[in-house]
Amino acid sequence: MYMYCQINNLLPISIISNFACNEDVQHYETRNRDLIHYRHRRTAQVSKTYHHAGPQFWNSLTKDIQNNENLKSFKCNLNTFLISKYWTGT
Repeated sequence: MYMYCQINNLLPISIISNFACNEDVQHYETRNRDLIHYRHRRTAQVSKTYHHAGPQFWNSLTKDIQNNENLKSFKCNLNTFLISKYWTGT
């Protein structure tokens, strides 16, 4: 939910962090240019922070979920997605 609010500018200015798309970091065309960029981690502890895990999880979501019109529909579709992943074991 944090990443949805971050992407759609729904967070207060005081806690907005500077996540960038790959196209802002890489100055050439790639198939992942629309994904959120996250730096390579050097330790396992860093992989648990929202600066790394947030973009990684956001990038794993389908475009249908990422492009929801409002927070309520995002939550509903995210829950459906997570439950289906749990039940199918993927």
